[in-house]
Amino acid sequence: MKRIVPAVAGMLVALAAAGVYAQGASPRGLRIVVPAPPGGGTDGLARLIAEGLSTTMKQQVVVDNRPGAGGVIGSDLVAKAAPDGATMLMVVTGHAINPALVAKLPFDTLKDFAGVTHIAASPLIVVAGAHTGTRTIADLTGLAQRDRGALTFAHFEASSRLATELFRQASGLPLTPVPYKGTAQAMTDLVGGHVGFSFTTIPPVLQHHRAGKLAILGVAAKARSTLLPDIPTVEEQGVRSMDASVWYGFVVPAGTPLDARTRLQEGVAAVVGSPAARDRLRAWGMDPVLGTPQAFDAYLQAQVELWGRVAREAGIAPE
Repeated sequence: MKRIVPAVAGMLVALAAAGVYAQGASPRGLRIVVPAPPGGGTDGLARLIAEGLSTTMKQQVVVDNRPGAGGVIGSDLVAKAAPDGATMLMVVTGHAINPALVAKLPFDTLKDFAGVTHIAASPLIVVAGAHTGTRTIADLTGLAQRDRGALTFAHFEASSRLATELFRQASGLPLTPVPYKGTAQAMTDLVGGHVGFSFTTIPPVLQHHRAGKLAILGVAAKARSTLLPDIPTVEEQGVRSMDASVWYGFVVPAGTPLDARTRLQEGVAAVVGSPAARDRLRAWGMDPVLGTPQAFDAYLQAQVELWGRVAREAGIAPE
């Protein structure tokens, strides 16, 4: 998966302005199904791209919010849509996690969809309450040696839950997952000293980190975050195979021709490659990540396999 190169992005924008992408426009317009409610980060990213695509592809682009069942309702709608390039589904990490957690999905996550492109990723970070006295992964390991019951990890959605399990398997540390209903309560309890640690994205933590109420121990990705260049990755600190991000991408119904998928990918690349979009993504704690339809297919396959293995090894059965 390759990160966007500014010079290439500029060329794509210029080509889009010349109407290159309009050649592949659907006469019915383009519908982007978002399996999440309006107003959240996923919806905001979808609307940013939809606005740009309406210009670069010179056609109507509509965002259709279909929340419910952890993204399953909206995904099922697209799985059963016509494979004509007129319907695109925004997917997030949960799309690849659901096969490990949901017993009876109404579709096959890999066989019923075809990749368009990765869009962006927001690396998960390991964050600690100030009361733990930890600042690095080595500190966390030392705490575990002194008090095996101290490593309580708040999780509040599937991505943070399985990231905690992945970290436990990769590090061998005695972690105790503690479920929460949402980010806000988990952060409150971290600051208040009621739970020790958590995996989360960067934006909810920055204010508390700068105030000294929370410490960021490491970035759970292959590379450091552009938002936190001084924070080393977890792998840099000795825990191998620790790569967990909240990522975003687009898929279409299986059977959609490759040329249609490629035209959609090129349109998205033109939008995400603009300086304004890159600035907006950075403000949301995201880095642009683009690639071919085939590359995103391979990435989805790897993600489904990864989180399926993590769940099995953790003894988490689909419900």
